Amino acid sequence: MAHVAKTNSLPGPQEGELPKGGNAEITTASHDQGFEEAHGPPPISRVSDDLLREIFLRTLHPSKRNTLNSSQPPILLTHVCRWWRRITIDHAALWKCVEVLLKSGPVKDDSARLQWLLELLSRSKAAPLNLKLSVFPRLGKSFPSSGFLDKVLSPAAKNLTELSLGAGVWVSQLRLLPTRAFPRLERLFLELDSASDTPGTPPRGSNMPRQDLVVAFRDTPSLTQVRLNKACSHFARQWQQGYSATVLIDLPWAQLTHVTVIGRTLPFVVHHLSLCTHLHHLGLKASLEGDEITLLSLTPHLWGRCESISLPSLSSLTVDFDSEIVCPYFFKTLDTPSLSSLELRGQEMGLTQLIPPLREAFLSKLRSWKHLTQLSLWFWLGPDPNSLAWIFEATPFVTTLHITLLAYHHSKFFELLTGPLLPQLQVLELDLTEIEVYGPVDVKERILPDSFNAFLEARARCPNPDGRLRKLVVTAPHPGNLDCGDIEQYVKEGLVFESYIP
Repeated sequence: MAHVAKTNSLPGPQEGELPKGGNAEITTASHDQGFEEAHGPPPISRVSDDLLREIFLRTLHPSKRNTLNSSQPPILLTHVCRWWRRITIDHAALWKCVEVLLKSGPVKDDSARLQWLLELLSRSKAAPLNLKLSVFPRLGKSFPSSGFLDKVLSPAAKNLTELSLGAGVWVSQLRLLPTRAFPRLERLFLELDSASDTPGTPPRGSNMPRQDLVVAFRDTPSLTQVRLNKACSHFARQWQQGYSATVLIDLPWAQLTHVTVIGRTLPFVVHHLSLCTHLHHLGLKASLEGDEITLLSLTPHLWGRCESISLPSLSSLTVDFDSEIVCPYFFKTLDTPSLSSLELRGQEMGLTQLIPPLREAFLSKLRSWKHLTQLSLWFWLGPDPNSLAWIFEATPFVTTLHITLLAYHHSKFFELLTGPLLPQLQVLELDLTEIEVYGPVDVKERILPDSFNAFLEARARCPNPDGRLRKLVVTAPHPGNLDCGDIEQYVKEGLVFESYIP
């Protein structure tokens, strides 16, 4: 294919380096003509355009956006020959999932960058467009000018189905976007830069107008999934005035089905969670900023005006409070009769640290979830055995358990599950990789204790079919750690066993 590669048309300055020497095309053309006279056209020339389009699609990563790197498809495909370049640029499906990382520079360069971006985005034509845009600030260089984001998104807005805005994009820039401009937008992921923003105030040196809310996404009829980071909210403790909490992005809350809030979760929980009446999945990762954990956990008067937050459609809840506190008052307010999946994450499952009334309030909520069949526990310091016993006792309908264990909790965990707790458990997923955080593990060290065999005997051969373990998944640091005792005999009896090394 080397002779084909030499017939490149000149790539634009945005897609690669211009070749040196003005006679490159003439020399290459005469070389190719002589080659074809001696050997005939290359086999690739007999491939149809339709087949090439399908092949080109297979070169893209199925689960990632195209990074527009000149050494990777689809940009790389435009550098092979005129034929491939024409097919690549004209095939909208190759350009509908794009990730752009802009390197910030002088404002005078904005027009060139804008022209480059608009050209690339226009190649998706009318196809549903999935775009992630971030700005990488270089030392001594400025961010794009205030209207840059609006000029980039406006032409493509009508075709956007997924929009991700990352570092280098401010809340203030979103305030300039027009309303009702995103009729097809289904997923919105905002991981904005908060370094230069304060609530309602444009970045210093900007001439943007002061406004309270971003309203560009208020009227988006197809929007169902949203992820917000802490830059999308304002939260502060005010001396002798309680707290102030505001979500800076106005959204069609009632139609959302998936919401994830990372950092500064309190404004959303207090003001907007009750509006999400069609929510199916909720993810919350609280921050320690401004005593947010304390307010969510231990301040009963905070919930006095919202005794119950009704979420009738909620089936999946992920809570990461980045603390040893499990926030019982927050759970007490939730009315989620359809909840079937719960994931708890944090430093330590510290139920033993709570006073009995608070602990009982949390466990009582767990007992009320009669449809809870999937439970996931992930804690940096591991769930202590007493907390595990309480949680397992309160969730008797769980059929699938995913848990991250540290080495010194292994024996007690399997002893707990050898008894009557979790009587309907059928799938167990063990993640043992986190034990390396606290020191290296010898590749020959067996990290599953002797109590593991007793657990298998009790669960894999349980006489009650509803409580019989049917699948075991183990993820361990090294292959040598996966000494799973007499697992083979249980596999022969029908147990599905899977092991993974990250």
